Amino acid sequence: MKSEPYIQTYSHKALHLFNPKPEEIGIKDIAHALGLKTRYTGHCKFHYSVAQHCVLGAGILEDSCGPEIALAFLLHELGEVYLPDIASPLKPFVLVEAEPGVTMSWKQLERRHEIAILAALGLEVDTWLDLIHHPSVKAMDLSMLAAEANAIMSPLIPGWGGDAMRNPAKIGISQWGPETAEEVWIAMYNKNTRGTTG
Repeated sequence: MKSEPYIQTYSHKALHLFNPKPEEIGIKDIAHALGLKTRYTGHCKFHYSVAQHCVLGAGILEDSCGPEIALAFLLHELGEVYLPDIASPLKPFVLVEAEPGVTMSWKQLERRHEIAILAALGLEVDTWLDLIHHPSVKAMDLSMLAAEANAIMSPLIPGWGGDAMRNPAKIGISQWGPETAEEVWIAMYNKNTRGTTG
């Protein structure tokens, strides 16, 4: 019988990819990984991390929607912490065989990771699954996509991004290093978890 696949995390834990457990997860690993992982599979003018994307969008939502939705945006990419980022156009076609005869979509695998990470962070899983997929979070994700694409990917192929390009977030995007992205992500997490319950 094959052993269950795992990766070694930044903090030297074994994270089981098909069945991640809360005790395998830590906030430092989350911030570190998101600070190193780039948006758009790396096809940007400079290193633009998932952590920076989350921080910038959360900052906008903090002012307009409050700390709970801001925290939800900060956490909405949890599926990418321990798994590779798969380009959105490809993701619906990716299936994984978790065990013989058991196949799941990439989205289902990401959901397992979201559940484990939310539990590890001490957040009520059902409530926060809804929040990280909240319409306000999804809308900001699209607005950030438009702002980011214009700032770090232009000139764009005609039609790239479709309707999402109509409403770019009003935010300047500068180059952060991975260390800065990690530190600012953790600072915003700490700020927005004060007073947040389950």
